[in-house]
Amino acid sequence: MLTKLVLLLIMLLAIPFIMVAIALVKNDLPWQASPGPMVRLSMYLSHNDVSTSPDSTFPERITRHYKLPSQQLLAKAKQAVEQLGWQLQSLDDESGKLHAVVTSSLFKYKDDVYISVSAIAEDTVALDIRAVSRKGKGDLGTNTRHIMVFYKMMDDQIQD
Repeated sequence: MLTKLVLLLIMLLAIPFIMVAIALVKNDLPWQASPGPMVRLSMYLSHNDVSTSPDSTFPERITRHYKLPSQQLLAKAKQAVEQLGWQLQSLDDESGKLHAVVTSSLFKYKDDVYISVSAIAEDTVALDIRAVSRKGKGDLGTNTRHIMVFYKMMDDQIQD
């Protein structure tokens, strides 16, 4: 009886760790890329607000630049949001900002994705993204995954 109780307790304690491991694997994150697996694991477990920036130490979170007019890039961003099945919340053509909501597949949590298009030179436009989980302390890499998927969709659209 005691053995069965101990085994049950071990299984109950293991379930959260197994769920976290599944989420981390499912997000298909670039574990070996800079700044390395331990820094990444720490970030994925402790942050739920991820942004791109020109000088990010995470290569997938570096601001992307495109040689398109701002309005055209914003239209492509809207199209990418729709193709990804994200819910468009708002689009402001004048400020070059877009807000979408993504429902995560594993836990069904809602994450907010903010996209900003801004001209940085006469023929160059920057596209920045901020992805924020509404719940939890760590996002298990889900918001980084949102950024990676969005940038991939944009790259595919622009190459077509």
